[in-house]
Amino acid sequence: MSESLLVARGPCFIRMLLTESLLLSVVGGVLGLFVAKWSNSYVANFFGFDMPLDFRVMGFTFGVSLITGAAFGTVPAWMASRTDVNVSLRTSGRGATSDRSRHWLRQGLVVTELGLALILLSGAGFLSRASINLRIRNWAGVRITC
Repeated sequence: MSESLLVARGPCFIRMLLTESLLLSVVGGVLGLFVAKWSNSYVANFFGFDMPLDFRVMGFTFGVSLITGAAFGTVPAWMASRTDVNVSLRTSGRGATSDRSRHWLRQGLVVTELGLALILLSGAGFLSRASINLRIRNWAGVRITC
C-alpha cells in the first residue's frame, strides 16, 4: 500500500483518498442510523409514545453523510496530490503539508469542526434538559417526580 501511495499521482491518488473519505462517512452514517433506531425505542419507552423513523429521514441522513464525505475529502486529497513526495521525504520537516500557505485551510476546517461540535453539544444539552423537565412536570400544574 505504501508503494502505491508513493507512485500514485493525480487522479489516481485523489480517487484513493476520496474513496477512503466516502467509506468512512458512509460507515459513520450507518452507525448514526443504528444509534437513532436504538435511541428511538429508548425515547418511546421513556415518554410512552412512538416516533417511527421514516425512509425519507434515513435517505436524507445517508445523503448528508455522502455529501459530507465528498466535501471534506476532496480538498485534502487535492492538496495532498499536489505535493512532491521526493521533496517531502528528503526534508526533515513535519510532513508533506508543512508549507505556511496551506495552514490556513486546515486551521479553518478545524475551527469550523470545533464550532459545529460545540453547537451540537449545547443543543444536545438543551434537549436533554427539556426532556427531563417534560418528564417531571404534570401538565395540570402540579409538579410530580417520576
